[in-house]
Amino acid sequence: MRIAMLTSDYLPNIGGIASHIYELSKALIANGHEVEVWFWDRKGSQPRLSEMGDVAVRLLPLDGARTRSDWGQAKQLGQALNRCRLQFEPNILHLHTLDPLMLALRHLGRDFSGKKVWTNHSSRFLRKKNSFFWRQKMRFYGRTLDGLLAPSRELLECSGCMGVNSEHSRYLANGVDISKFTCVDKSAARQQLGLPQDRFIVLSTRRFSPKNGIRFLAMALPAVLQQIPQMLCVFCGNLPEAKDWPAVEKVVQDNGLEPCTRFVGAVPNTQINSYLGAADLVVLPSLMEATSISGLEAMSACRPLVGTRVGGIPELIDEGVTGLLVEPGRPEALAEGIIRAYRELDLTAAGRSARRKVEEEFTWPRLAKKTVEFYQSL
Repeated sequence: MRIAMLTSDYLPNIGGIASHIYELSKALIANGHEVEVWFWDRKGSQPRLSEMGDVAVRLLPLDGARTRSDWGQAKQLGQALNRCRLQFEPNILHLHTLDPLMLALRHLGRDFSGKKVWTNHSSRFLRKKNSFFWRQKMRFYGRTLDGLLAPSRELLECSGCMGVNSEHSRYLANGVDISKFTCVDKSAARQQLGLPQDRFIVLSTRRFSPKNGIRFLAMALPAVLQQIPQMLCVFCGNLPEAKDWPAVEKVVQDNGLEPCTRFVGAVPNTQINSYLGAADLVVLPSLMEATSISGLEAMSACRPLVGTRVGGIPELIDEGVTGLLVEPGRPEALAEGIIRAYRELDLTAAGRSARRKVEEEFTWPRLAKKTVEFYQSL
């Protein structure tokens, strides 16, 4: 097959969508398919092609000075898509972001005979699922689609408003590169990162956006400290421009949590495995979530999870085996989950079970095969 991945979120961005597209594309190429990424630089970040991995990338130029409306941008993007088709005519045009790129599909030439697929990674569907006007707008957008994928059952249910035939809509989880995220020696990882050897380290590897619930993890820490005084919570992903960073910083300062917290900022994906290796436990305090790539990376690195009972997280956590599930948006529940994991779980055994689960269910080659089967079903 010839597959074009269409997106406005891609490497070198750090995040789930960019990682999903890159890893899925590599796995499809390894299976003998031709894949290109067609990228619209919506944010004007102007990444160099050398920073965008080893999958072929075509840039979709757009003259921002000509129009700022979604409709005008969609028309220009549609023209760019048709130009790309002159060099690479795909059987499958697989869209991964919403924005004007969805509207641009309506401007494809009538001679395009391939199938148009969208993977709904968007948490906006969860926030706006009860809005009548949102559902009507999405139904209009969805008329151009032949197939729809969603990385959580919750997102798949919400995506029903797109009007895509249910036989052509499917839940398909995110995946993880088990050769990149591996079990490493905890002592060596801590020494490498300058982390103490004698602390119980709880790790968060999430960006500080409101949906990721990082503030609730910070609010849980005083109760955890009462029971586990040697706890150290390490946060990756705090950036000055992150929406929830001021709220988390205030919780830490108001409760005098500086000695038991460490903020390391944005960590490149290539370095995350060292932080996972240094941790005893990884926490997913999300308020909404697909099949969490952060959670999969932790499991692949042999680390158990405490995660909230939202979206695709329950697909990852077998209660008492690979981790523990708690209710979202409740600091006391997160604290109880961390304390229970410390006292009741065999963390080493739970980490091994977590690794075994991703090997059996969430590797990219396995998910690439399922993706191709879905393409063929269209």
